[in-house]
Amino acid sequence: MEIFRLTDDKKFASNCYILVSEKSFSVVDPSISYEDALMSVPAISSLEPEYVLLTHGHLDHIWEIDTYVERGLKVLVSEEDGKMLSDTALNCAFMLRGKINSYKGEYQVIKDGEAIKVGDNDFKVISTPGHTKGSLCYLSDEIIFTGDTLFAGGSYGRYDLPSGNREELSASLRKLFMLPEDLRVYSGHGEATKLKDTKSFF
Repeated sequence: MEIFRLTDDKKFASNCYILVSEKSFSVVDPSISYEDALMSVPAISSLEPEYVLLTHGHLDHIWEIDTYVERGLKVLVSEEDGKMLSDTALNCAFMLRGKINSYKGEYQVIKDGEAIKVGDNDFKVISTPGHTKGSLCYLSDEIIFTGDTLFAGGSYGRYDLPSGNREELSASLRKLFMLPEDLRVYSGHGEATKLKDTKSFF
């Protein structure tokens, strides 16, 4: 699997990851539109659309979700954050005063410990509440997508937005730090890093 990180400073510099396998592609946190992703990763035009994997439901991580759903990708999200997708008060889209439409389409609920086949890779869903109640991480072999739960440099997402909780976030970070230290961390903002290099800050 190849991983392409796309970002746009005008969209809170949220990372959008395009996951390319031999026959299919998926996206983690679609802050970048399919059309713009196609310009950076032209191979996806000939690949089978698979999943939109959401780490959580904040506006900057679902910004361009419709552009992928229109092409047949299926949305996977936690039950708690699934409720956020169409609610501008919960997903914080109200902050942009109508510049982004919340997602009102279909989605599939996934749970902690669930296994998902993404292309040629097996991913395990890990529940990491704190930034939002339904925040998820996606673990596969030597990589993990952490959304806004954990960033490079040992920082982490804020917990003062709707459904955030400081104690739950602390517990989620301890949970992640029990994983193999050589995991490569792909977070919701910033560069990739190793888990051991974030753990050293705590």
